[in-house]
Amino acid sequence: MEKEFQFLSELAKEYSDYNNSDESLFKALAELPMEQLNAIEEHYGDTTKRFKPVNLLRAEAARMLIDTGKIANHKIAEIKENIRTRNMDVFSHLDENYKAQILNYKKTKRDVFANWQRHWSVFHTFFFRGKTKDITELSLDTLSKKLIEDLELKDHSRHYVDFTGATNFGVDRCWIALYPTQKEKHKNAFQFFVQLGAESKAGLGKGSEIKSGISEQFHPIDSYVSMVKALKSEKPKIIAENNKIRNYFKYAPGRQAVLWNEHLEQGIAAVGYNNLDIGSAADYNTLEELNIACGLDGSSQSNSSWNLWLFSTASEGDVVFVSKGVDVCLGIGIIDGPYTYDDGAADYAHRRKVRWIVDKEYVFNPAAMPGKKRLFRPDTFSPTRQAQFIIHEYVKADPSLTQIFDKEGIEYKLSDNALPSVVHEDNSEETYGEVNYWWLNANPKIWKIGDIAEGGHQTYTTRNEKGNKRRIYKYFEQVKNGDLVIGYESTPIKKVKAILQITKGMHQTAEEGEVISFTKLTEVPFPISWSYLKNLPELHSCEVFNNNQGSLFSLTKDEFEIIQGLIDDRTTEFEKTNEQLSIYTIEDAMKELFLEKVQFEDICDTLKYKKNIILQGPPGVGKTFIARRIANYIMGYNDPSKIEMVQFHQSYSYEDFIQGIRPNGEGGFVLKKGVFMDLCEKAASDKSNSYFMIIDEINRGNLSKIFGELMMLIENDKRGTEISLTYSEEGEKFSIPDNLYLIGTMNTADRSLAMVDYALRRRFSFIDMMPVFNSTFESYMKGKGVDKAVLAKLVESVSLLNDRITKDPLLGEGFVMGHSYFCN
Repeated sequence: MEKEFQFLSELAKEYSDYNNSDESLFKALAELPMEQLNAIEEHYGDTTKRFKPVNLLRAEAARMLIDTGKIANHKIAEIKENIRTRNMDVFSHLDENYKAQILNYKKTKRDVFANWQRHWSVFHTFFFRGKTKDITELSLDTLSKKLIEDLELKDHSRHYVDFTGATNFGVDRCWIALYPTQKEKHKNAFQFFVQLGAESKAGLGKGSEIKSGISEQFHPIDSYVSMVKALKSEKPKIIAENNKIRNYFKYAPGRQAVLWNEHLEQGIAAVGYNNLDIGSAADYNTLEELNIACGLDGSSQSNSSWNLWLFSTASEGDVVFVSKGVDVCLGIGIIDGPYTYDDGAADYAHRRKVRWIVDKEYVFNPAAMPGKKRLFRPDTFSPTRQAQFIIHEYVKADPSLTQIFDKEGIEYKLSDNALPSVVHEDNSEETYGEVNYWWLNANPKIWKIGDIAEGGHQTYTTRNEKGNKRRIYKYFEQVKNGDLVIGYESTPIKKVKAILQITKGMHQTAEEGEVISFTKLTEVPFPISWSYLKNLPELHSCEVFNNNQGSLFSLTKDEFEIIQGLIDDRTTEFEKTNEQLSIYTIEDAMKELFLEKVQFEDICDTLKYKKNIILQGPPGVGKTFIARRIANYIMGYNDPSKIEMVQFHQSYSYEDFIQGIRPNGEGGFVLKKGVFMDLCEKAASDKSNSYFMIIDEINRGNLSKIFGELMMLIENDKRGTEISLTYSEEGEKFSIPDNLYLIGTMNTADRSLAMVDYALRRRFSFIDMMPVFNSTFESYMKGKGVDKAVLAKLVESVSLLNDRITKDPLLGEGFVMGHSYFCN
């Protein structure tokens, strides 16, 4: 660890010198390798990108260094002035479109370089890039992991920031913060904090959202050993202070809260998770250990193990909200005892004592909190961000509850006018009243909504590159703080990607001129296509679908809630499919199959490589049964939501499988997605998981007709290739994601079937499945109560029969009798 520590420390000292001394910075710039300068000039001088003053400054500075080998303060000032005054004589080397952007860049009272007064802010990207940046990230990652190990921190998370700084303006230090996993983020926790700079330090840090408690306490450090020593000296205080911070959780007492009355009477909270089969959660020191015991990767994000870990490690005094579904709170309690495990309980063996202080029902009204369609996550036990809002709503309904909350030291808001707030980029908050609703188009060739994390901020210019007002400019003027926005990525994506919220109406910025600002509230796990929304009868009069030329469109409240309802349905589906999934291992597969382990693994490996396989064989050999087990094993879970199954037949068509025009029930027609396209879109939106399309009787359909232009895209080396489909709108593209697998089944005894299309045949690996009457089959039958003598006669007779069928010139092995006929 000393190597990583010294690398970061030396780099910080070097950058501190550049930050504090122009002479040192300019000397270092002049010594940069020509290859590096060329790469910088090419990057910042790319005129296909949108004009930004600071990037042109960087490109021109790099050109000057390439041409003259030096740079000085007055030269930088000269470049800045040329950009400010739009002195096009010195920018004659730029293309016409880029020069037009410079000329049309709107002037404001604020200097365009107001945020770039320090030379280090401008030039830190000349140094902190490439290999240096990669090694820095790796060193911070390695150090933070090792610190958690050496400090023996039970279940802590890591957050670190490199030399770009939290605001990307460049800094001369980097830092690491370790905080309890139970805390939502590092900002609301006391931290094991390390700063590596010209003067490095470590000790007790304080998240920006912590308003009380002890003060920060840091110690100077000069090595990894001294860093650990400093943090160990503050460890008791940090742990104690974090334990004082109250956490808030939601808790579901059984499906639809069927156990609520029982748990209320007993003064407990209890969860099941029988599928994990790990005994007491108290036997594990960290979430990583618990994950491994569950058969998961140590860093798994499985809701089951994470929910159970939070349940078992929640502190006494933490607050619990009882959920029924996602929009009803049945009560509030205080955790009043340690985690216990009832080994004799048939179910719900994981338990906590809870002192229930409120047992009144609250039904969530989305109008009370714009931007939120539901109150709770659909899982069993997890942190909730809505604690203060829920408490406030309870107090509004029954002011007498203030006495209970006062007694328990729980904060509440009594004012009827208390409303949710908008969080700005600088973490300041502002309350809002009546909300307007909008639709915003993002051009993915310029910026992508999908690239912004939930809670991230973005701006949108009210004028185009030429400085002209965008279409329906009055909408930009009407936008105000708190308004809700459907975030849509235009051609070629053409999908709704998120719900956004305006954090600042129309205002001026130094870099981009006149803009609106917003934050990303909700990511859509399965993005919704333009064609799907356009064909909804409820949205036929929606402005954006009647004239989509523009950037910002008005929505009615009903139109917004229809789209938000679809987003919420998909979010709930996504979260539920990852909740309490049963682990599925090779051993689980072998319990259900008569194949040899090595044969099953070979089939799975073939599918992973080829992406498409066909299991072929006589009837009764369990082809479809095996196909599902292959999918489960590759996923690692028994998750039916990621497996789609269809059966081909002579009338099955492209319109059924991919997409086609269908009657809408009102005398008109709409474009509807087929089962395969729908699964492709799900898989593309969830790249961390595998998805499977099982096609039963694949050779009964007209394969060329059903697959159409997708015949090419299903190949393993063509995954991700985009093409236009038969019914695509202009500019709309489709591709098959890399995490989607096709498993076909085919009966070799079906003489009525035509030969499989050769073009399709070469895109699949064909795997022969034959009857199995081995010792595994015999053990299975004995377990079903079949007499040993009868079983022996059965195996002998069927084996003789299959031998006769195989040798018959009019039949052959494709007509033998499969083992599954006897398994029921």
